[in-house]
Amino acid sequence: MSFPYGSAHASELNYLFKLRPSIPDPVPLTDIQRQLSQTMIRYWAQFARSADPNSGGTPAWPAYQTATDQRLSLSTPSPYLQSTFAVDHHCQFWAPGT
Repeated sequence: MSFPYGSAHASELNYLFKLRPSIPDPVPLTDIQRQLSQTMIRYWAQFARSADPNSGGTPAWPAYQTATDQRLSLSTPSPYLQSTFAVDHHCQFWAPGT
C-alpha cells in the first residue's frame, strides 16, 4: 500500500504536482510510486486535452457503468480494473435512501 493511512482528500496531489517547496517535510515518492505518478499525469493531461483520460501507454480507464461496477484503481505499480468496490465497502452509508 502506498499510504498506510489509506486514501484521504487531496492525497493524489503529491503524485501530480511537485509540492516540495509548499509542504514541510514531504515524503518523497518511491520508484514504484513515481511510476504510478507518471501514469496519473498522463491520464490527467489526456483528460484535459480531450475529455477522455485514455491514451496509448496507459491501462484503459472505462466509463463507469452500474451494470459492471468497474472502476480503475490507481494503485502501485500500475492501475487495474476493480469490480468489487460495492462488496468490499458495503456499509449502511452507501445504502440507497439513507
